[in-house]
Amino acid sequence: MTHSHKTTMPLGNITAEHREAVRKWSNKHHNLSYPDDQVTLHHCVALFYADPRRPSIRQLHAALCEMLDRDSVLSGACPVHPTLPEFRKLVLTLPATFVDHMRYGRSWNIWDVLASSDEVGFASETTSHVN
Repeated sequence: MTHSHKTTMPLGNITAEHREAVRKWSNKHHNLSYPDDQVTLHHCVALFYADPRRPSIRQLHAALCEMLDRDSVLSGACPVHPTLPEFRKLVLTLPATFVDHMRYGRSWNIWDVLASSDEVGFASETTSHVN
């Protein structure tokens, strides 16, 4: 990892409606104990928590540590690993609406429930005629 330039969060896969919330989250949780590019890596791995495959925080932390270890072997640098509680705190501060949208898809509301009631009513009407 090079520490010579300011890095930015990759927002290409984040929907437009969540970009600002994720950008604010990233800016708010900038840990000065780590170099900028390592903080970006921490954030990128934390963002993966929103993946539909639902990785656990523990799995993500292990993957992050593995990446840092590999970088250490390749570069000779000794990056400091975030502790599991430190990383968990970062992940749990992700915008909940973003995580829910990415993990579970489009959210539902009361109108979706009411719209489905037509089909339920239709199904009960057809079954009552069969009897």
